[in-house]
Amino acid sequence: MLMVNSVIAPSVEFIPVVDFDVYKLGTSDVADKNLQELGKEIRKAFTEVGFVYLKNTGIDQKEVDRVMDISKKFFLLPEEQKRLFSRAIYANSANYGWVSSETER
Repeated sequence: MLMVNSVIAPSVEFIPVVDFDVYKLGTSDVADKNLQELGKEIRKAFTEVGFVYLKNTGIDQKEVDRVMDISKKFFLLPEEQKRLFSRAIYANSANYGWVSSETER
């Protein structure tokens, strides 16, 4: 059963939509099978497209706004300060950390 919907976007063929509600994550006894399927969907979205729209996550808008505010403040910092969080510092994970502009191509 495929649970990824498509949304038309101008720069990509589609944006994968993963609906957390389908997996009953709001219940106290989430089935392991549901978590495994959710993980597969998210992995597929990130490996095939690079991003995903997460629907019905249970995360309230106040929390989203708070995280976005923190993110904006971080990216407004001078490069010297952001460099403290660069990928080079996280030797065990090449995909973790800040990357300066125009260095990924």
